[in-house]
Amino acid sequence: MPTRSSWRRAPEGFSVIVGNSDEEPSHETEYLRIMIERGVDGLLVAPSRDRNAMLTELHEAGTPMIFFDRKVPELDVPTVDVDPEPAIRSLARRMASLGFCRIGIVRGPDDVAVARERTSRMVRAGEAAGLVFEPRHQFAGNFTVDGGKAAFAVLTKDMPDAIFLTNNLMTQGFLLAAAEAGTGIGREIAIATFDDVPLFQLYNPPITAIVQPTRVMGETAVDMLLRRIAGERVSSARLAADVAFRASFSEARPF
Repeated sequence: MPTRSSWRRAPEGFSVIVGNSDEEPSHETEYLRIMIERGVDGLLVAPSRDRNAMLTELHEAGTPMIFFDRKVPELDVPTVDVDPEPAIRSLARRMASLGFCRIGIVRGPDDVAVARERTSRMVRAGEAAGLVFEPRHQFAGNFTVDGGKAAFAVLTKDMPDAIFLTNNLMTQGFLLAAAEAGTGIGREIAIATFDDVPLFQLYNPPITAIVQPTRVMGETAVDMLLRRIAGERVSSARLAADVAFRASFSEARPF
């Protein structure tokens, strides 16, 4: 979500109410209810799922709203997100150049559009680069730390050459499980993640990550919401992602 510095762009007199759904639609609905009861002027939302009846109701009522990082496909709400394809294509080509073949994917919830997109883009780019994706090497981690831990337990029973995790929380869980098991990241298994966090640069070895321009995304989303509150029409913004190649790939070799 947008950082505190992003909200500094708001005019004097605006205050901010923040809620974290923890990927739970019921929590999301409750936060939306509370915010509407408090008379908010607009909403900046990273939807937890493809559908939410309250979001539909608020949109139809004309509530100023911007989606951030994710979208609800059936709602025509301006969205700020990234185009993952160039970065994922670059990552897939690097996998192939290192000699990897069998690639595992830890995917997000099937009812979240951005989760499906990250997985489908990796499969498409990877197959074009000669990589192989087998169903037994895919795991639904649900964008949670516990999901990442569960993915480690399953995927390491029949270790692929490299694993792509589609969000940072699952990667954190995967790393915790690897540390507990004594599995060497970058030596025994290569991993990469979608969405970088500072922790990944401090890990030994540092983790290869697709980097979203989160600060620019946050500032853009806040500006768009303020314009919507002022009655302006705004269009969606899709920004570019990049890849930070680090030692979780460069030191690894396929079995």
